[in-house]
Amino acid sequence: QRRVHGDEDFPIDTNTSLLLDTLYQQYLLTVVEKPTIITDFPQAMARVEETTQTARFDIAVMGKRMITCRTLVADDKPRSLMLICTSELAMLLASMSDVQMVSKVLPKEWGQLADYNMENVPDLLDSVMDALNVLWQQVKKKVNNITQKKVVYLMNLVGGDIITYVRNAILDKLRPNLEEANGLEGTMTRGESFRTTERNPDPSDWSNNVFLFESPFADARKVLQQGVTITEKWLKIGDLLSIEHWKDQWKGAPPCT
Repeated sequence: QRRVHGDEDFPIDTNTSLLLDTLYQQYLLTVVEKPTIITDFPQAMARVEETTQTARFDIAVMGKRMITCRTLVADDKPRSLMLICTSELAMLLASMSDVQMVSKVLPKEWGQLADYNMENVPDLLDSVMDALNVLWQQVKKKVNNITQKKVVYLMNLVGGDIITYVRNAILDKLRPNLEEANGLEGTMTRGESFRTTERNPDPSDWSNNVFLFESPFADARKVLQQGVTITEKWLKIGDLLSIEHWKDQWKGAPPCT
């Protein structure tokens, strides 16, 4: 808990209340970083007309007041009032949204990753690296509540997208040859097994869905090399950013490992 403005002897007047509220908002922005319960407000900040204020506490998250709870005594009966700051809460949820963060930080082309040719993805990853560098500047300047954890989380999202992309790209490139070899041209859809039903493949086993060793060697080698190039590029970007570009502020092991 943090105790704010513990003096209970402030006079109750509008000017004093407004001044203390302004100072309080500045205090939240500059001091309160973690979710915090704030207690012991001066009387000027806890007053409710025609009642006797007995207690107040606020819940602050990421430098913003989210909830104020006041315990009152009116007509000798205690009651509680709760104020939920809906606008602040909405802004907090928006800042924590994966979709919001990805769309704001990553290049817009990342949203069309599934449509990219494998040869062009390494260049797109360069654009992603530039975007992450821009985001890291906010970590250095300690603005917009951007922390290393958020950057790492975003990089993990990118890594997950890459895994999905490479897997689907391999399926798409090998499917035509495998269908033709098995006499199943035009009958398979993404995610279906290329093996015959007699072989009873396990759908949870990724190898049963790709069949690299049943494909012509030249085709399989090329698509694998492209997949390796993409994944190695992303791993190198993680090392380059955390070990070299961000080394003065980065804490812990490199991401993307």
